[in-house]
Amino acid sequence: MNVFFEKFIEIRTTSLLSSHVERMHSSSAIISRLIVKRTHSAVFFSIESSLLIASKTLDIVKKSSTTRIDEIEKNFGKSNVAQI
Repeated sequence: MNVFFEKFIEIRTTSLLSSHVERMHSSSAIISRLIVKRTHSAVFFSIESSLLIASKTLDIVKKSSTTRIDEIEKNFGKSNVAQI
């Protein structure tokens, strides 16, 4: 009876450990996927922010360039600006 009980405890312990390892592996996989998703979100947000900043900067440069050309045309005349 004692041998049977020891064998039962050994099998049960092995089963529990196996189940625990499977759950840990599953949890680890889920956590890894979440980290990858968060990282991708952060990278895409960063790229999107950079593009937005670049777009705004380009708009400012365009307005500034247009304003300067208009000022030059006023000061020097359109024909002189065309030669420049």
